[in-house]
Amino acid sequence: MLRTLGEFLVFCIICGAAGSACAASLDVRQNLSFGTLIPVANSGSVSVSAAGAISSGGSVTIAPSGTSYFQGKVRFTPTVLSVFTVRAADSTIVLNNTSAGGGTVTVDNFTVNPVNLNITVLSPVDINIGGRMTFSASSKSGIYTGSTRIEVSSLLGGTVSVNLPVMLTLWDSLKMNEKTPLFFGVLEVGAGAAVIRLNAQNGQRSIVSGSNVILSTGQTSTAGQFKVSGQANTTLSVSLPSSVVLTGNKGGSMTLNNFTGYPSSTQLVLDASGDGYLNVGADLNIGASQPSGTYSGTYSVTVNY
Repeated sequence: MLRTLGEFLVFCIICGAAGSACAASLDVRQNLSFGTLIPVANSGSVSVSAAGAISSGGSVTIAPSGTSYFQGKVRFTPTVLSVFTVRAADSTIVLNNTSAGGGTVTVDNFTVNPVNLNITVLSPVDINIGGRMTFSASSKSGIYTGSTRIEVSSLLGGTVSVNLPVMLTLWDSLKMNEKTPLFFGVLEVGAGAAVIRLNAQNGQRSIVSGSNVILSTGQTSTAGQFKVSGQANTTLSVSLPSSVVLTGNKGGSMTLNNFTGYPSSTQLVLDASGDGYLNVGADLNIGASQPSGTYSGTYSVTVNY
């Protein structure tokens, strides 16, 4: 009996006389984040691995100018030498939209790394956490938040737990449609080459070079205009073509180049309603012996978050 009591006293000296001094700790080092995502389907899922890699299965795109994705991290500080098991206590959690749009997403398939901790030295150990987020058509744009409980336990060391915050931002997908075609109107052309410029801001034409062109007033020229809808109060990048070819209905071709945008050729800011308008102008290059006729073609405008 004396020998058994002596072993008990030695254990208390190692751990400390007060019970709280023997308790291990588990602290959040980094939230689990799915970053900023743009749905391209009515439903889908996105996974962030415990190593920090993301996979979407084609149901979303990752916003290049949004928040970043990364795995969760917790730090376990042991006070006894033992083998511990790590687990995510929740099989599924619900993240709620904290913005005005409302809606929820779910997170499941939590992964932890490492799963087992063989503590041979009393020093802190970092644990990484991943998971899978699933959204539906009712998951509106906004900031989603919630938490999942992470536990570390052993027979000798007991169990410690911490709530790991989980977050996600959803943006509205981009939509764009042409409101007004890019139209140079009617031109009367004599011999010799010429360049006609269409102003992106107001749709007016001007002669850049050549003296053989008359800007007929028979039809009003217009700048191309596009309405873009997406996430409110965000800035989009704009990409215009370098050149396109127009084909005449009686033969011949002409080149459009020097495309410009208004209010900018490189970016567009969406307003509080998530809308923005982009005007497009360009230079029309007329050949020295350009056949008469109606010339038409298409050009591409790309916008991205």
